[in-house]
Amino acid sequence: MPAKRIIMHLDMNSYFASVEQQANPTLRGKPLGVVATMTPHGCILASSKEAKAVGIKTGCRADEAKFLYPDIILVEVDPSKYRSTTEKIFSIIRQYSDVRTP
Repeated sequence: MPAKRIIMHLDMNSYFASVEQQANPTLRGKPLGVVATMTPHGCILASSKEAKAVGIKTGCRADEAKFLYPDIILVEVDPSKYRSTTEKIFSIIRQYSDVRTP
């Protein structure tokens, strides 16, 4: 009997923000925005589900986010952290299949 084909789909919502919240437990459960640069015009690249709940969307500027919700926590993007986390996730996936489409 041939092996049953299974397709796994992973959707990692608010990925950069989720990685930051996992790396720093004090950020968990709080509105968080990951910005391209730590300037008033820095673009929010990812907003946590808590930030989205208070109206802060991906793509808005840091100063707009602070206006919408003054207690928003902003952190600067850390590509090496996200790359490392992605590799760990892919390593787990490879335990089940070497075929993947990012």
